[in-house]
Amino acid sequence: GLRTTALPVWHGSGYLCLGFLFEGTDAQAEANGPPASEANGPSTKSEEGEKEGCEEEAGGVLYLSDVSAIPLTVLSYLAKRRGKLKLLLCDTLKWDRPHFSHFCAEEAMELAEWLQPEELILVGMDCSVDYEKSNERLASWIESRREAAEKEGGRPAWRLQKASLGFDGLSIPLSFTSR
Repeated sequence: GLRTTALPVWHGSGYLCLGFLFEGTDAQAEANGPPASEANGPSTKSEEGEKEGCEEEAGGVLYLSDVSAIPLTVLSYLAKRRGKLKLLLCDTLKWDRPHFSHFCAEEAMELAEWLQPEELILVGMDCSVDYEKSNERLASWIESRREAAEKEGGRPAWRLQKASLGFDGLSIPLSFTSR
């Protein structure tokens, strides 16, 4: 089975949209996401969200479209899935210029670095984002971060193996089976 959890995220100041976490029903994760009423304001950082993830194996896919900031309650909820997600699909309107209602690539990559999914796919880019150059930059970013993590020893292992831009017609085979 598949469990879908709606996660309130900011799409500009004062406008909530929903991101979605898809997990197999066999995942030992919390059944309920953070209530929308607890989304008290835009934020992309949280000391509370810096705590270690829970021990159970959650897996899953996190889809964040139309996001400019993530409420603290959602970051806290996602902290329990750090290092356990299979895939993060994340809004990225522009490569290096912040936008009032969308993440730029740097913000999406920062989220991926914190969450440590196995794979990151950036979606929703405008025409200013060069597909080939951006995929090369993403590959270089992963390699440099992996090398830095290995040198630092005390950090959690670098889990993110692949990052790329999405494209029209992208199909992602997913399997949520019991372990």
